[in-house]
Amino acid sequence: MLFSGCGVGLVLVFAAGAVPAGAASSDGTQFTETSSCITDEVSGWTFCQTGSERHIEVRTPSGVAVFQGSGQVSATQTSPDGETITVDNTHKFVSVFSYYESPWSFDPNVIKTGATSVYSFPDGATCTVVSDSISVLEKSLYNRDTVTCSP
Repeated sequence: MLFSGCGVGLVLVFAAGAVPAGAASSDGTQFTETSSCITDEVSGWTFCQTGSERHIEVRTPSGVAVFQGSGQVSATQTSPDGETITVDNTHKFVSVFSYYESPWSFDPNVIKTGATSVYSFPDGATCTVVSDSISVLEKSLYNRDTVTCSP
């Protein structure tokens, strides 16, 4: 029974949020949703988009920051005569910064991004664009876009 009492005590310590002094911090996973439409009065085109993203930021006491996330966006462009072009996009990213204070003050170590966009046109044609990139110490090591279309 002594061990079960110790186990309960450990569970209570961790449940109470005891964190080692040098542990990384995070506000947890954040979720963002957007939706908007705008009509260009000169051309008559209407542009609409909806999207969502989830991301997390983890910061260590030494100043290293890791950002990771993914999301999707769907956009529609409608001409004055009703023809539409749609774009469905999914994306993901991982960024590691040796120092990150704000969007205006940071030092990137590694940034990896990836996205897939599918364009659908009024005549039934579709094009898929797949993009991947990796940068290390502000130098692009890999950047590839692949485009495939079907009539």
